[in-house]
Order: sequence, then structure tokens, then C-alpha cells
Amino acid sequence: MGDEIAYTTKIGKETRFTIGGEVQTVEDYRRQIVSRFGGKYPEAWREALRIVRKFPESTLLSQNEFFQQVYRPIRDELSDKWTEMATRA
Repeated sequence: MGDEIAYTTKIGKETRFTIGGEVQTVEDYRRQIVSRFGGKYPEAWREALRIVRKFPESTLLSQNEFFQQVYRPIRDELSDKWTEMATRA
């Protein structure tokens, strides 16, 4: 993923990420990520896409540039906003 190492495996024609040697499934993603948003995941995902679309691909593909220019400046604000959004859901 960009210039960062991501461990993957092939299952049929699909590429799946592995974490700690365990293949991550769609259900794992739903349980570990989507469920945290209390039904507001689509709204948060659209917002995240709007944010990253403002940056050049080179920034998004660089681990350091992505962290410094995209993620770090807004992480706390988004975390607070999305946590509040999920608790209201």
C-alpha cells in the first residue's frame, strides 16, 4: 500500500490482508471497524473520501506524507466527531 508494506494473501482471485498471520475477512472488517460507527459508517466513509480526494496521489501513496499532511492534522477532530456521531446513532 503505497510505500508501506502490507501483508496479503490470495484467496481465489481476491487479495486479502493479513494481520498477525491471520487472513482478514469482510466479516472481520465489519465487526472490527464498521460496527464502531453505530450505523453511521457510510457517512464517515464518504467524508473520509472527500478529504483524501483533496490530495495528490503521490501524497496518498507515501506513508510519511500521508501521515504528516492528511492523517495527523485531522485525526483528533475526526475521531471526536465520528465518536459523537456514533453515540447519537
